[in-house]
Amino acid sequence: MLRDYVVEIARNGTPVESGDPSRGTVFLLDGVGGYRLTPSLARVAFRQAGFDIATYFYNWHRGIPGEMLLDLTCLRANRRAALRLARIIRRRSRAYPNAPLHVLSYSGGTGIATFAAEKLGRRTRLNTLVLAASALSPEYPMAEALRHVRTCYALTSRRDVGLLGLGTTLFGTVDRQFGRAAGLRGFHNVPSEAGSGEYGRFVELPWTEDLCALGHAGHHVGAASVPYIREQIVPLLCDAS
Repeated sequence: MLRDYVVEIARNGTPVESGDPSRGTVFLLDGVGGYRLTPSLARVAFRQAGFDIATYFYNWHRGIPGEMLLDLTCLRANRRAALRLARIIRRRSRAYPNAPLHVLSYSGGTGIATFAAEKLGRRTRLNTLVLAASALSPEYPMAEALRHVRTCYALTSRRDVGLLGLGTTLFGTVDRQFGRAAGLRGFHNVPSEAGSGEYGRFVELPWTEDLCALGHAGHHVGAASVPYIREQIVPLLCDAS
């Protein structure tokens, strides 16, 4: 996984956008610290899978790369960043009304993605929202975000104890609660109507040992491995397109 990341950065850097948005767009949100791991690996996986769709790297971070606590703790700034993302998604929806829109987010970026989904308004809806290793609290109210999402996938792993157990207990979640994060064992506050009516379909996908064969050993960045994205995430996005 590290080799794919290094090669991608060396060849292409991290452009904000690549691909043809008329075919649809996947908005990519990395975790805290601004390391750009997720967008780089996701783009490698998409190319390998032949997934011909635009990718948009939304850089919500502040300060220099590596300032993890600043990204994690500034809730007001994170909500402003989410509002900017919502505006970008709404503009993309107006420009390409028939093209699917997806968000693939990781760790702290799942908070920005969820906050943005809440602000999309009545006329814009995401085809897919992926919350991988979410650093939101399990009790975060998901109802408003789900109203603007056709399908939401929450990727969890009970092995992610270091960052989503101890880390968020000591330093807090992205919505500023202290305790285990939702990416460890799942969300608790999902409306009972999810899956029908105005709420999007909500699906939790827990880690299993067979995913080790795809480079996902259950640790915090396992869901960002190229084989895992290629074999597990791309089909979810294709089905919703």
